[in-house]
Amino acid sequence: MQQEPYNDFMEIDLKEIIYMLIRKWWIIAIFFAIAVATSFIVSFHFIQPVYKAETTLFVGKEGNKSGAIELGEIKLNDELVSDYREIIKSRLAAREVIERLNIDISIESFQDHIEVTTASNSRLMKIACKSTDPQLAVNIANALSDFIIVKAEEIMEVDNVKIIDQAELPTRPIKPNKKMNLAIAAVIGIMIGVGLIFLIEYLDSTIKDKKDVVRYLDINVIGEIPEFDGEERGYKRGKTYKRYYGYR
Repeated sequence: MQQEPYNDFMEIDLKEIIYMLIRKWWIIAIFFAIAVATSFIVSFHFIQPVYKAETTLFVGKEGNKSGAIELGEIKLNDELVSDYREIIKSRLAAREVIERLNIDISIESFQDHIEVTTASNSRLMKIACKSTDPQLAVNIANALSDFIIVKAEEIMEVDNVKIIDQAELPTRPIKPNKKMNLAIAAVIGIMIGVGLIFLIEYLDSTIKDKKDVVRYLDINVIGEIPEFDGEERGYKRGKTYKRYYGYR
């Protein structure tokens, strides 16, 4: 009877997988330690912390003698919020703030560090700047606030932008998230260790016990010689050997 070709992808029960991982736990521990240590060194010593300073503006109506607020003015202010957002992110704003603060940075890089957000159904607008220098982030955010107030009068010919909160010096960086980096590194280290263990087991074709004889060679075991120390047939003293005999 012709023997079926050996199937490399054998079914391994859960107990064998758990035993295999426990038996080679040191591989997982090594990669876990390497990953966590690398993440710690990179996060704490190589990645510069980034700070975020934010100012809040309110787009309101221009004051008049009667003090009445008309529906049309409210609608106009709502529409102006989007216009102001685009002006703040324009090259004109970047160029003027760079010149005012005397910053050595390109316009494109400056724009990448600026965020302008607006709340839904609200005339509040937030201008945020991210930088590795917390004081510079504060200066830029406040400078953009002053810029849009002036440009609202020059371009839109209205005086309806008010500063609610000026940017303050941030005390904590927004990134890197060191704890998150360490947690991700730990998971990756464990996954690499487990993957390496499965790879080693897959490439290991040696016979270790009678289960392997049946599994790999498709032979029924009828006899087993117990482990012994010997010198015969070229065996060195101190090593133990076990042999299996069987039939197909």
